[in-house]
Amino acid sequence: MIKKIVSKLKPRIYTQAKIKLKRFLGYSVPTEYQERRSPKVKFEMMYNSLDNIADCKTLLDIGCNAGKVTAAFAEKGIFAVGIDINPRIINFPGNKRPIIGYFPFNDQSIHVVPDFDIILLLSVHHQWVHDQGDAYTQNLIAQLVHKAQRYMFIEFATLNEKYGYEQPRFDEDDENSQKKYYHDWLTECAGRYASLFGKADFDFSYVGKNRERAGVEEFRHTYLIKKQDR
Repeated sequence: MIKKIVSKLKPRIYTQAKIKLKRFLGYSVPTEYQERRSPKVKFEMMYNSLDNIADCKTLLDIGCNAGKVTAAFAEKGIFAVGIDINPRIINFPGNKRPIIGYFPFNDQSIHVVPDFDIILLLSVHHQWVHDQGDAYTQNLIAQLVHKAQRYMFIEFATLNEKYGYEQPRFDEDDENSQKKYYHDWLTECAGRYASLFGKADFDFSYVGKNRERAGVEEFRHTYLIKKQDR
């Protein structure tokens, strides 16, 4: 019953209420959006899934937020660049971060973006689908995969409402149903890639899940797109 009531609350309202309650009880609570989502665990999950990381020199983190994951890759000796459209995040004080700046990423601006060995697309995919639809997002991500010289990570949400779908595309309580949606979506994206560039010279695989918002959206799932050897 409590879970159903919580699920009806808007995520921001629930999160802010939880933070205030914890502070009232004397607990220390991270103030950054990204810090509350275990960025270290997310970084380690992705980093450990790469088999030729020594050959990777550059990384682009789209929607980098506070830059925690970007910084973790930079600390491994990678030239890491993070971009976001939220000025509050970009100017967040007290962060030891790599290069981070404002850049509105879309189907018009992608043409000026250079190639990177690794590209991260975390907590962004569902926003693009929600605002622009599946076809637009698949076309944009296909172009983005083309710019990823070795690897690209993409994170998927586990709530239908995040995508703005009128009819549910997957069962929110069934991980297999969620993974089928992700797999089918990426397969369609590969078809779009092939129509743009002649063939889909990449494979994709499931990496794992990372905690999101307890009581609202428990986890999000991450996939790895790996370019084939050229």
